[in-house]
Amino acid sequence: MALSAVLGGRPSTSAHGPDSTALDKHYVAFVFRVTAGHWRLYSAKNKQSSKEATVLLFDKRLNVKAPAKIGRVNRPSLVDLLRHEATQLLTLAHPRILQALHGIEENKDTLVFACECLAGTLATLYAEGQHQKVAPFEAVEIKCGILQLSDALSFLHDTARILHGNVCPDAVYVTGHGLWKLGGFTYAVDAKGTDGYPCHPWTKKLPAAMQPDLDFMAPEYFVAGQKTITSAADVFSLGVLVCWIHGGGRPIIDAKQSVEAHAIICGQLADAVQLMGGDLGASLKDAILKVLSVKVDQRPSAQFLAMIKHFDDPAVSCLRQLDDLAQQTDPMQKAQFLCTTLRETLYLIPEHLWVSRVLPRLTEELQDVHELYSSVIKPLLYMLEHCESHNIDKFRPWISRIVKHCTLNHVMLVSYVLENMVVIYKRLSDQIIEDKLLELTIASLNCSLPQLQSSALVGLPHVRQFLPAGFLQASLFPGLEKCLRCSMDAKRLQLVAVNCLLQMADKYDAGCITPLLRLTALTNMTEPDVAVAVSKVFKRLLADHKRLGVNEDLVTGEILPQLVHTLTNKELSPAQFDQLMSTCRIMLDFIEDRQYEHFRKTSVDCVTTPLRSHRFSVSGGHLPQVLITSSAGSPSLGGRYSDERKMSFLSADGRLEDHRISSSRRSSKDSRSSVDSFSDGGVNMDYVNTTNSLRMASVLFENQHRAPSSSTDDDEGASRAMRHNARQQVRRKSWLEGYFQSVTDEQSFSDGPRPFHKDINSRKISQQRHRQSASIPPSFTRLSPTSRRRHSMVPPTAAEGPNPVRPNSFTNLGHNLACTIWKTFY
Repeated sequence: MALSAVLGGRPSTSAHGPDSTALDKHYVAFVFRVTAGHWRLYSAKNKQSSKEATVLLFDKRLNVKAPAKIGRVNRPSLVDLLRHEATQLLTLAHPRILQALHGIEENKDTLVFACECLAGTLATLYAEGQHQKVAPFEAVEIKCGILQLSDALSFLHDTARILHGNVCPDAVYVTGHGLWKLGGFTYAVDAKGTDGYPCHPWTKKLPAAMQPDLDFMAPEYFVAGQKTITSAADVFSLGVLVCWIHGGGRPIIDAKQSVEAHAIICGQLADAVQLMGGDLGASLKDAILKVLSVKVDQRPSAQFLAMIKHFDDPAVSCLRQLDDLAQQTDPMQKAQFLCTTLRETLYLIPEHLWVSRVLPRLTEELQDVHELYSSVIKPLLYMLEHCESHNIDKFRPWISRIVKHCTLNHVMLVSYVLENMVVIYKRLSDQIIEDKLLELTIASLNCSLPQLQSSALVGLPHVRQFLPAGFLQASLFPGLEKCLRCSMDAKRLQLVAVNCLLQMADKYDAGCITPLLRLTALTNMTEPDVAVAVSKVFKRLLADHKRLGVNEDLVTGEILPQLVHTLTNKELSPAQFDQLMSTCRIMLDFIEDRQYEHFRKTSVDCVTTPLRSHRFSVSGGHLPQVLITSSAGSPSLGGRYSDERKMSFLSADGRLEDHRISSSRRSSKDSRSSVDSFSDGGVNMDYVNTTNSLRMASVLFENQHRAPSSSTDDDEGASRAMRHNARQQVRRKSWLEGYFQSVTDEQSFSDGPRPFHKDINSRKISQQRHRQSASIPPSFTRLSPTSRRRHSMVPPTAAEGPNPVRPNSFTNLGHNLACTIWKTFY
């Protein structure tokens, strides 16, 4: 990716390249980026490979030489030190060391060499961040960077046997991918046998430009007579750099080119670290106190920082593995890292690192490794789904490359792409990629691999709003038919196919119903789960029957037969059986509604209310088992109101009730249940004559359910009803009289004993108990004491005189049953 995109800001000075360099024959398109230490950094492109690189240039006009008193012959100069730096980079090959792409070249004006693409150094990036008032790095980037510097120093000390000598912000380069790499080997020295490294103390005799940064040097450099030093000096410099980083670019040692001030500050470092403990954290602070110890033998090795708790972070570990992906040679371990570790850790990594670090790393290492596409697609789709809209286009080349590579031979890759193609449809909006995905979907449906068929069926419902017109009948239904014919024994595939049909229901039109029913007929309905899934499809069609053109003929002819024969399946669970029965009832109610609608339109003389209301009325389980009572002396007990109350009670299910009577009943404040009446006290339990009530209710039922017609039709209907009643009088009378007698016996059962008052003398109490025992029916004696007390609690005013009997809830149920049977069969 372009370096300017990584930097995200303006160059520090003019963007013009140098007039001429010794690398002009190898690199072109020089653009100035920033000045880092003694070097000027230019972005450039290699002429042969067109790869981006960074050219480091030193203007010899800025050269500094040692004073003449050091020696007139062969006086050291800054150019000599910089030439040594570039040479060291060419000899050191390590992922944490700055990689030189082209050796040092010079002419009379410049000294140049080329290295990997750079964004700058820590010093320049922190300076730019302070200018823009933004943090240059995320916390996870800082952790990764410090660990990378620790790895670099470990390599130098343990393997290369080199002392860096100037670990400071200007010596740490940040690549275009966000990696921190150690450079600046201007003052690096090789080991001197086993005694250590040569000691070159900082002195005022030389220009500061020709010496290491005093603020990052270890105190042992200034010990009198010190000839050699150890690698602990670099560890001390690393500790000071860590404090500089966490301090936002503020040095913990600011000696201002004074050795004496440096010695004083080093003696107070422990206190300074304690003051910035909030920036470091407890774990890192304790480690830094050891690293910055004045006593050399108490300092740990460079690798010590990598083992503390502060760096035990899943995101840091993931990014470090990603950085080392090139060193991983086992394809299985690479695949495991990509599809599991990286995919599951991406949510912990800031999004801008996805674009600036993760994606370029994947491109660099895996762009041509096709066998790992099935693993790399998982983190790619996750980033594509969750990234901001301005970053979407950065993923387009990768997705296009993978989709083009998808063939049926790559089962795992195609399966994952099809199951998650909704992300590609919603985020990319690329017509070429979408056409390729549709072709891949159709090919998967028509192949013989159940895994690909299942993946296509899982992914299709999620992209149904993007499918072209006619795709269902032209491509989906034929592919589904092949799947279902070849998967009669594959329960999972059948369930996936039926679920696909269910989720695609909002895309159906009237022309899809016939092929859809042909598909459901191919399913294995002997499997309970499949049968239940198919019933859900049918219910969904019925819910949208007007748009889809589903009528009663289609339901009775093709839908119900597919469901009814599954009801006797002995493998059904109770819940599955209930679902199937519920669907069948919905179908029957739908047919019933359509038929009665037809009867009403054609003026057929019939009961206009659908029969399903009768089905519920026949059963008395839904009715409250209470007795309707009223207060004594209420006006509603006599005359016309008494008759209306009787009829109102018989219409307790809300179907037989006359509107005039119901409004009268609602207006009456004395109409309450037996429970309410009992709580007020002094209320009689009234009964009506059961036989008369049922006869009156029968007449009312006939009047309410007669189809509307003209006066002539009313007379003819009444004549037919009278003749019909006359023919059935004997049969109805014998059946109903037996039923009425049983109901009358049940009502006499409720006429229990009267309660007594405590102020009545014992003789009256005895007489009253005698009368009560004589009136108790035999069935009452079989009740429990609690039930007997409940039945015997009747207000004392009930003994003042006989009251007409009122029907209970069983009377209403019996009446409904009789009328329903009579109207149905006679």
